[in-house]
Amino acid sequence: MRSVTGALPSRRDLPWFLFPVITGLFLAALRWKTYGVVNVDFGQEMTAAWSITEGKHLYTDIAYFKGPLSPHFNALLLWLFGVSLRTIFVANICIAVAIAYEILTLARRACGLPVSSFLACVFLIVFGFSVDKEYNNFNFVSPFVHELTHGTALSLLTLLALDRWQKTERTREALLAGAAYGLVWLTRIEVSVALTAACAAWMWCRLRAGTPRRLLLRGAAESLASAGVVIAIAVLALSRTMPWTAALASAFATLHALLSTSVSSSPFFLHVGGWDHPFAALGFQIAALLVVILWLLFFFAAVDLWNRNDRLMGTIFAVMGMFTVFLLARRVLPLLHGTFLTLSTFGITAVAIYRVHTRGTHASPWEQMTVVMGVFALVMLGKIALQPSIRYYGFVHAMPAYLLFMAVLLTAVPHMVRRTAGEKGARIFLLFVVLTMGMEVGGKARIDQVLSSRKTIPIGAGADAFFVSDTSMNRPFAAFLQKAPELIPTGSTLTAIPEGAMVNYLLRLPLGIPVLNMMRTEYYIFGKDRMEGELFARRPDFILITHKDTSVFGLPLYGKMPEYGADVMAWLAREYEQIALFGEQPLTHPESEGVALWRRKDFRFPQSPQDVPSLR
Repeated sequence: MRSVTGALPSRRDLPWFLFPVITGLFLAALRWKTYGVVNVDFGQEMTAAWSITEGKHLYTDIAYFKGPLSPHFNALLLWLFGVSLRTIFVANICIAVAIAYEILTLARRACGLPVSSFLACVFLIVFGFSVDKEYNNFNFVSPFVHELTHGTALSLLTLLALDRWQKTERTREALLAGAAYGLVWLTRIEVSVALTAACAAWMWCRLRAGTPRRLLLRGAAESLASAGVVIAIAVLALSRTMPWTAALASAFATLHALLSTSVSSSPFFLHVGGWDHPFAALGFQIAALLVVILWLLFFFAAVDLWNRNDRLMGTIFAVMGMFTVFLLARRVLPLLHGTFLTLSTFGITAVAIYRVHTRGTHASPWEQMTVVMGVFALVMLGKIALQPSIRYYGFVHAMPAYLLFMAVLLTAVPHMVRRTAGEKGARIFLLFVVLTMGMEVGGKARIDQVLSSRKTIPIGAGADAFFVSDTSMNRPFAAFLQKAPELIPTGSTLTAIPEGAMVNYLLRLPLGIPVLNMMRTEYYIFGKDRMEGELFARRPDFILITHKDTSVFGLPLYGKMPEYGADVMAWLAREYEQIALFGEQPLTHPESEGVALWRRKDFRFPQSPQDVPSLR
């Protein structure tokens, strides 16, 4: 718990450093066992890591299109501390708190300790421990992909090491920055590109600040060499189970998938980014930003009236400002959902770049840090550029932009108010902003807690136990998991179609095919022939048909068209028999929530331990 200068915090500063860890521990205890999801992405993460501990190899035994770092790191945790969800949950909570301290440390020199501590706590409340009713894997405790959360932590570590190198010019800081940078490239392409852009922005800021070019080149060479060593080690490790060319492609798996397939132009990703209705999405953003500007104008008018001793009208304008977000923007929800963040981040970053460019060596730490974090935030927003939100994918992609906007409201905007309204006016304005932010963040925490309290259906047992909401989607899974040990012999292979790999982990049943999911994204990346060919050739002992509404992908339900599962469902009817149904018959209509267990017609029940199917 050291400050930016490396010294221990003073007794007066200590509470500001403790607030994030207290917030993290409080939220972890309050919502313990309410994270996790039984049927979607987080289950793939667990099954991939568990399969590695069972001797399977990523990319050869497990079809995987993301970087190699996170599944191997999670497998290492499971090997060291025991195979359980609790192991991963605790590790992810520690990572979330570590990210909070990275945010505090990065922001401290630019924003001051109180503001940076507040931002760290906001990260934990709004993003780190966020709760969703159905798909509770858009948070840092049970993320839908660990590559994003691990990549974010390593990206901030890279920037911290660069900030430290700026002061010491020592090789070890440059090597640390490079090692973290190399590890980020083993996670997810969105994060690695954002970090690369942020590092370039940092170097430009240092050049404008007067750092000798030769010194910067030396530091960059040391960092890149360190990154190269990290990536080379990863490629060498992967080459033990595949040709080195395949190992190189696997190390950059997300980049390879983007360049070699059409997945980025799929209807789903166009919808996520707002590119299916670009003008409507942009108009929505502009409307949200105008509401925020109106909110700030109310506060500025209130400060001006208070300075003129018209406290009654000042109070009225302040109250109007506080409730603008709630009364005028019920659909826009500008602060709570961050629907304006692309426009605000672009504006903030452009102003900061202009200030650093024109002021050169006189640019402040705040302006330099705003350039670096603004560039990082803008690139991270790329996936959701036209319809940014803190919900769903925004828990990572919108997080840097959201915190940057809050930092501007708490520091730069009051500084501008101070020029016209004086010190007293700036303090009043800051008070209004803090109160409204408190209402926003407190409202988000209250909503999350209500959703958390409604998670009453138990899933798993012992260290794998967690709770999910009592919904038509979750009830069939809970009933199946209770009955499954009676229906499926130990060691039998099981494949969930189109998704549901979490059941393999919870039941400790090996995957029937290398592919974790048979969703449209996997069809784009691995190809119909490979995926369905593996299924027809390997013939898993059991197949669990689950329900998934794929209209957001621009497709009918799985099995309703030749390009997406019709051949699989016809083959299933020939080769398998349905032996159990929980809920409605899945994949019959958009809301037919249920799961159906099918057994291979020629499946032979084991008569002795020697007959138990191999855990191949």
